[in-house]
Amino acid sequence: MSHEQITFKKYLERIFEDHNENIIRTIIYCNGNPDKMHYEERRAYETLTSREINQVVNEITLPF
Repeated sequence: MSHEQITFKKYLERIFEDHNENIIRTIIYCNGNPDKMHYEERRAYETLTSREINQVVNEITLPF
C-alpha cells in the first residue's frame, strides 16, 4: 500500500468503527462530510484512484 492509501485507511477505519462497522454508512458519511477530514487525509483521498480506494475498502472489510 502507498503512503496515501495507509493515511486514508486509518481515517476510514476510524469512521468505520464510529458507524458500528457498517461500510455503507461509512462511505455515505465520508462522501457527505469531506470537510471533516484533516488536510493530510483529504489530500491522500484526492490523490487515490478508484482502484486504490477500492483496495483500501477491501482491506478493511475482508476480515468480515
